[in-house]
Amino acid sequence: MKKQHKAPIIKYSSGDVISIYIYGEISQPSDYIEELETIRNARSTDDIIMYFNTPGGDMETAISFISAMEYSQANITGVIDGLCASAGSLIFLAAHSFEVSRGSSMLIHAYSSWVSGKRGEVLSQVAFHNNLYNKLFEDIYLGFLTGDEIIEVNKSHDLWLNAQEIADRCQKLIDYRMSKVLEEKKEEKEEKEDLKCTSKCIST
Repeated sequence: MKKQHKAPIIKYSSGDVISIYIYGEISQPSDYIEELETIRNARSTDDIIMYFNTPGGDMETAISFISAMEYSQANITGVIDGLCASAGSLIFLAAHSFEVSRGSSMLIHAYSSWVSGKRGEVLSQVAFHNNLYNKLFEDIYLGFLTGDEIIEVNKSHDLWLNAQEIADRCQKLIDYRMSKVLEEKKEEKEEKEDLKCTSKCIST
């Protein structure tokens, strides 16, 4: 019997699927150098999936992750497969798309920290961090939480959410972000039209 030759199959890899696990307590930023570098250096064709099962932890690490995610060209999906609390919720909501496993939960609460020093130094530190984290909370949570809910959280009101509540709010967050993008595009278009009008007026 004549041997049949099969045509070769050529596979093109458009990008990599990269998994990152944020499990357990979130420790200091230096413990996540490899993960942060991976996120920052990812290509636009890469898909990063970040899995969360954490009680939270170091806010400075959360800020490092958020910065890396904003810089990254990859599509980033956040997946909760357990508890996603405190600093973990901030990192999760910095993703571009979201998945929530059955039985998952989220805890959002005001930041906590220790300060020391003379009276003036303590007051300065408290005021600085209060402004810093209020702005961060608004940037990340607004759309997922209402403005009134953010105020309540900053007053040390703990907010617990189950899997369905998280999923519903994630959809609201996506809609909110899309509305902001459309709003920015509209403003850019209006600015360009104003510049054209100004240019014509000057030339005439």
